[in-house]
Amino acid sequence: MKRYELIPDDDNIKATINEDLLGRNKKLINLMKLLNNINENFLMSIDGEWGTGKTFFVKQLKYICENIENIEYIKNHKDYEKILQFSNKYLPIYYNAWENDNHGDPLESIIYNILDQYPQYRKEIENPEGVFSSVKTILLNIIDKGSFGIISKECFEQLNSFEELSKNIFTVEEIIGAVNELFNKILNDDSRLLLIIDELDRCRPDYAVKMLETLKHFYNNQKLTIVVVTNNKQLSYTIRKYYGNEFDGYGYLNKIYDTVITLETENLDNYLKRHCQIINSTHLPENMSALLFNLLHFSYRECNKYMSMYRIVEPYTNYQDDFNRNRYIFETDMLLPIALALKIKNIEEYSRFINGESEAFIKKLLSSIPYIDHDNVYENWFKEILRVQEDETLEAVFIRRYKALFTRRPKYDDFPYLEAISMLGNSINFFEEQE
Repeated sequence: MKRYELIPDDDNIKATINEDLLGRNKKLINLMKLLNNINENFLMSIDGEWGTGKTFFVKQLKYICENIENIEYIKNHKDYEKILQFSNKYLPIYYNAWENDNHGDPLESIIYNILDQYPQYRKEIENPEGVFSSVKTILLNIIDKGSFGIISKECFEQLNSFEELSKNIFTVEEIIGAVNELFNKILNDDSRLLLIIDELDRCRPDYAVKMLETLKHFYNNQKLTIVVVTNNKQLSYTIRKYYGNEFDGYGYLNKIYDTVITLETENLDNYLKRHCQIINSTHLPENMSALLFNLLHFSYRECNKYMSMYRIVEPYTNYQDDFNRNRYIFETDMLLPIALALKIKNIEEYSRFINGESEAFIKKLLSSIPYIDHDNVYENWFKEILRVQEDETLEAVFIRRYKALFTRRPKYDDFPYLEAISMLGNSINFFEEQE
């Protein structure tokens, strides 16, 4: 079975930039221009619904920053000098908060990630003459709690002034000062740290809040730009869950963010055509799927999930001869995609659909055809399949056929494609004999 998920590895990231598969290169470049103009502390959010490609977007940003000479699209772009300025200005750090929310302290966890992604800076820390005492102190405290092998505790134990450095840091100001010194040590005079915090909305409420409080304390670092990548709607619920239902989660976030950039599912047709390979197809289920994706505003992730699930159930719709295939094409190639799309996107409408109660949704679906079918190809195709007469409308015949199917409870032997719908988890007994 083909997997449609677009894994954010280097090869896919590079290819999607060169091909502009997601239609976001313009937004990426505009973001880089914006970041070029930031020379003081700044905390922004990249907001978007789940599945809209937020993680992929920021990993594209990080990849460009680190590999600008390896991307043909960027090298040939009219704004290359601006992009080069961004690449030279920033040291990007990607931190997945959800993968690290089992750690007790967000600050310690971030430091681990910095040293893990840029091991060359370990030498700066391990060098007794190259680090301020406050940095040594806080790192020693972190190491005592376990650093997963990133820094050797033994290297600190060899320091002559170990006894003096081993005192605890108690105040927030001292901790902030120590970490700021660490940042200053690994950055040159003109560079900035781009700290990308991802998946915060999926974290435990206590960890998410602690992370936000930690980030607030670094507003005084003039070399730090923080990008929080999250679904702010869900994150506001997380904050409210932590502080109580009466707490204003959105208001809390608005006080933290300097600005918010919203990501939506953009250029979906290009994604469907080039990644899912279902646009301009002569295969009816795929055209029906594209119609549903646009109507229901599917995210990239939802499109991937749909295509993977459809390939699983598709064999259950195959018939041994073309006669039966043509006889049941309305049910297999039109109703089954609707059921699957609703199962993924709107479970309440799905329940109505399989009980013959989705007349309103079907009307909405059919009325959306002209917006993507300027040459009436879909409409004429549907009319031919349903054998719509001159004195009939596509809507009336479609609904009549649909309601006849889902209210009669047909035998499974006559409609094996219904097993595919049954696999989706509905509770209707399609296997009972008709009276």
